[in-house]
Amino acid sequence: MKKIVFIGVLLSSTFCQADEWHNALLGVCNQEDNTFKVEYHGKYNEDGEKMVKEIAEKSVTSCNLSDGTYELKPDLFYGASKGMARCSAHEFVEINVLHDGKSIYKSFVQPDCHDSASYISSVTISPNSSGKVSVESKEGTPY
Repeated sequence: MKKIVFIGVLLSSTFCQADEWHNALLGVCNQEDNTFKVEYHGKYNEDGEKMVKEIAEKSVTSCNLSDGTYELKPDLFYGASKGMARCSAHEFVEINVLHDGKSIYKSFVQPDCHDSASYISSVTISPNSSGKVSVESKEGTPY
């Protein structure tokens, strides 16, 4: 009887699915303040699906400021593609901001798969009076 119970536990555990993490970058162009801000957002499962749809409706990928055009070009990288564990199929988001076609900022902007480290939660780009671009990044902690 012990063998039957053990086999039943093994069979039922193969049907368990890991939570699905969703990533989104929100681009906000504020011409009055002369800034282009990019915020990282992430949530699990249905909340994540809803978040992605909401951000897609209001996010911008291009911003015209006093010294030219800024563009958001995100990249998405995957960990192991067929994993069942929490970290095995993790996605990594890299933000790339271009100014008049040249990359001025590039970095990964999300927590690790264990939510154990701080991460870049937002980046604000603004031209300054000397003609250079100022980049401010803020770190956050998961949740």
